[in-house]
Amino acid sequence: NDAKATFSAGSGGKALTFDYTVAATDANVADLAVKSVGLNGATIRDGAGNDLATLPTGGINPTGILVIDTIAPTVTITSDKSSLKSGETAKITFTFSEDPLTSFTATDVTVVGGTLTGLTTTGKTRTATFTPTANTDSMAASITVAAGSYFDAAGNAGLAGVTPALTVDTKAPNAPVIAATSYAFPGALTGTAEALASVSVFQGTTELGKATADASGAWSYTF
Repeated sequence: NDAKATFSAGSGGKALTFDYTVAATDANVADLAVKSVGLNGATIRDGAGNDLATLPTGGINPTGILVIDTIAPTVTITSDKSSLKSGETAKITFTFSEDPLTSFTATDVTVVGGTLTGLTTTGKTRTATFTPTANTDSMAASITVAAGSYFDAAGNAGLAGVTPALTVDTKAPNAPVIAATSYAFPGALTGTAEALASVSVFQGTTELGKATADASGAWSYTF
């Protein structure tokens, strides 16, 4: 990126030290390259007083010594299910742009509406099992990772992971209520139930049909 390192130590010795602080906006490269050395008015000479005749140019640093990495790693959280009822679980996958190594653990995950178990601990892809909280009425569960809770191999802090869409309903519905005790035939049987619930209508042990409650819980079956 054509930035300049500053001489910091080595006067009178055989090794010269230059310092450079990598900025977040610097280009990411697999190996730092020193393109040239400028004396800026100074001199390099040996013990006999002979000046260095020619300054080195490109390729003066050994290859593969220093990687520049200023990119913050990311994580994407997904679920193999969008809704869960009683007795069900979901497989949660954490996909990282770079391997977080041992910096990512279960304590880095914030869970609402259930528990997370069996988190795998290696590679760029980690998985775990989400089990919803029992006897929970319809709610949106949440599985998130906070920014700065994990790191890549270079030490860059990771960005936040956003929860996947996941609805939990593990509470058994209340029994439907019939509005009246007697009805004329033909007519309509009406009542209330949990919103959007499916209501089965029986005469004795024979099922006559089904009705679906609306968003307010009202249902009607015509017979």
